[in-house]
Parts: sequence; structure tokens; C-alpha cells
Amino acid sequence: SLEHYNDSKKLRVIKKLPIPHTFKIYMHEQYAVFRKLFININKVIKRRFNMGISINPMQKSFVDLQNAINNRLAKENITTIDSEVFLKQWVKANEFEPLIWPTVSQIENMPIYRYKSTSNRAKVYYDICKKVENWGSNYNIVFIPWLIMGGADLVTLETVNNFANKGENVLLVFTEKAKSEWKDKLHKNILTYNLKDNLPLKDEDYNDIFIKLILNTKPKRFVSINSLFANKLLRDYSKLLRKYTKLYTYRFSLPKDDRGMYYEWPANFYNSVIEDTIMVTDNNVSSRMYQLTFGRGNKNIKKIEMPIDNHPKPNNPKKVKNRVLWASRIAPDKLVLESIEIASKLRPGIETDFYGTLDGIYSKDDVFNSLINRYTNVHYKGTFNGFGSIDVSRYDLLLFVSRSEGTPLIVLESVGANLFVVASKVGGIPDIISQGINGTLIEDPLDIGAYVNAINDFYDKHDVRKAELQIEHNAKLMQQRTVKKIERCLDKIYS
Repeated sequence: SLEHYNDSKKLRVIKKLPIPHTFKIYMHEQYAVFRKLFININKVIKRRFNMGISINPMQKSFVDLQNAINNRLAKENITTIDSEVFLKQWVKANEFEPLIWPTVSQIENMPIYRYKSTSNRAKVYYDICKKVENWGSNYNIVFIPWLIMGGADLVTLETVNNFANKGENVLLVFTEKAKSEWKDKLHKNILTYNLKDNLPLKDEDYNDIFIKLILNTKPKRFVSINSLFANKLLRDYSKLLRKYTKLYTYRFSLPKDDRGMYYEWPANFYNSVIEDTIMVTDNNVSSRMYQLTFGRGNKNIKKIEMPIDNHPKPNNPKKVKNRVLWASRIAPDKLVLESIEIASKLRPGIETDFYGTLDGIYSKDDVFNSLINRYTNVHYKGTFNGFGSIDVSRYDLLLFVSRSEGTPLIVLESVGANLFVVASKVGGIPDIISQGINGTLIEDPLDIGAYVNAINDFYDKHDVRKAELQIEHNAKLMQQRTVKKIERCLDKIYS
């Protein structure tokens, strides 16, 4: 529903719009947004009227001004904006009100909108404008679904805090309703706005709001980090938005469905925006896949490497505990059933503990407990408040099963805690797990027997020398993956 024009050499109008509507939008909204830069026409007219001054005998109020313009243009049979007579129409309007004469540059960059104005939409737009009113164009607008304790959320924190640490302004927009446990880790100067915590509007309303904001303020960067709302906005309007700001989208994998096929929407989305955006990922597999699938080079696809931190109480891999750790959100997309089956088939004496928030079907009617209670060697230990809250010294290895991934935070943290990792060979996991040294990679993500054999083999062939090699390898990996390195990566991407 958005129509616009912007051409520094030749005025271009995509769709003809009624003249009165154009003036209304321009005076009521364009002037209101930049009230510190432009004269408020309403106040000027009122002030003149109170003093008995009128530029034109027919002009006694703002409504009279509109009527006067409409009547004059109606006599000229001018009913729509048109590229050939547009400037002449502004001259005719200027005869009735001298302040209605923007400079040529303002005309060339003035957005025109056609939408039904609602008080809720106006309120939301006003609230957002209030947050950025003192920034001009010197800010970054970043869209994220939430800030929970996950790998993508760690990338978000590193990205936005890096902006803020350099003195750049950041408006961080949350696009989903969720408890964001890591919100307190944001730099104090970052301003946030949550779409779902405010007035109920449809996505198309928010589309108009943010497009108008971007066209009017021209922020330095538009960044979407796993936000479905922002990605749809890019899909539909990237060719427009790229004229006003630099576009970035983060994605860490092409997800697959239950059959192992790539979902249609993400693939089509990347294909539609690849020419207009910089795509950022956190692993080599996704980077190569995007290049091969969409035919784009390194110029459009950038990679960052997430840091690995030391666990406060790391595991001692030299001592065998015969316990396996599984820690994630307990939901169908995390292949929970497959993980339970693997745990149940391990040789006698090996116990597996599950940690995580019950989600989806597993949160109802004690479904999850009924599944694991069938087995004496499988246990549910409840939720966990970050990986650091788990006593990893009680475990030997992490089990991680997935069809598609970026670089899972839980795998990074397990390496930092010196846990051996048995995981699917997907996404960025091969970037940090070296076969047989600090973990075992499973080629087929759904091959239950392969996981069982890998874990049993770990215990059957465990010795102190292998444990020492694992510790040495992880230490080198942590030296390579530091916070300073990701800061350099981000500086290069956003320079």
C-alpha cells in the first residue's frame, strides 16, 4: 500500500494520488516529525488569525487553507499529482500559503503514502519518533524476535553492544512477545521498543510505520537478526529501503522440515533480497550454501565467529562419570523423541540428564515425564538459568541432535567446559568440533544407532591421553575465538 518517489535528477511518481491527500500527509506528518526543523503551519495560521492577519482572504483556518487549495486546483481541473505538472501545482498552492513551498531537495525525497490513518497507528509512530528525534540519521535500527539464552541472541548482543560501545545510537525493536532473559546485558545507551507490548496493530500497519520512519530519518543501518517481521519487510520493500539505508540480515541456517527438505519461505526470502542486502552468518557451511545456492560472492555474504568462554567450573575429562548431558528447549523441533531414544539405548550404567523449559506439546499433561519415565537411565532435571548454572563436572559429554543449525551456543559452551560433544554434522558444528578429538560428528542427523555407537565408543576407548588432547585442543580453540576477534569481524562488516 506504500507508494513513493525519490529521484535526484527527475521527479518520478509511481502512482497518482489526490492532491488534498498529499497536502494533508505532507503538512500533518512531515512537518510534525521534523517540528524542530520546519515551521508548524497550524500554529502559524492560528497566530496570524488571532492577529487579524491573513495571507489570503479565504484563509482563516487550516481547513479554509485546504478548501482554498482544493477549489483553486479544481478550477484548473487538476485532481492528481503528476510528474509533468507537479511543480506547477505546488506553485498554485503557494499562492494561498507561502510556507507550502518545500525546497527542491525536499520535494525529491518526500515520501507519499496512501493508507487509512488510525489513532493507534499514529500513537505508535509518534512513540517511536520520540525515541529517535534527537538522532537525525545517526542511528541503527535493529529488529530481533527476543533476547533469550541462545546462539542467535549472543550474536545480537555482540552486534548491538559493539555499535553502542563505539558511540553509535541503537533502536532495538523486539518483534515477538517473549521473556527476554538477556535484556539486562544490553548496553545502557541502547533504546528498546517492543511491538507486542504496545497497541495492537497488524503487521501491515507496522510496515507503514517503519517504512515511513526509515524514509523520513534515513538511519545508517537496518539490521534484521532472525526477525520474521523484519525479513518480510525486506522481502517486500528491500528495493525501496536500500535507497535510504544500508540493509543487513542475519541468518544462520536454512531450516529443514520433518522430511529433511528445506523450508520454502526462507529459501525464497534469501533469493528475493540477496541483491539488496548484506547477509551475515556465523558458520562456514551456511556461508558456502548461500554462495552456491543464490549465486552470490563474499561481497554480499559475511561470516562472524562467536567467542568461546571458559566455564566457571569446567569438567575434568580425565575422570569418567558415566553421565550424558542434554540441554536445550524441550520442543518438537529439538528432536526430543530421537534424543530420548538414543539415551535409552546406551549401554548399562550410562545415565542421561535432560535440562530445559518444556515447550509445545511437552508442556501439557505431563507428556515429557511420561516419555522418559519408561526408562530408568533417563532423567528430567528441570529448567536451567544459562549453561553456567549446570554443574558440568558431573558429566562427560553433551548429546546434541538437530536437522539444521547455525553455531549452537550450547555446543560452544560445552567446548568451553571441556565436555566431549556427540552431535549432528550440521551448520557450524564442524567449525568447532574436530572428529575424534573434542567430539564425534554424526553424518545422518536421524541415525539413532550412530549416536548410540559414538557414545558407547567414547566410554569404551576413553583414556587419559585422549582427555589431555581434548583439553589442549579446546584451549587453542578458545584462543582463536575471542570477543576481540568478533569485534574485528563486526567492524569489518559494518565499516
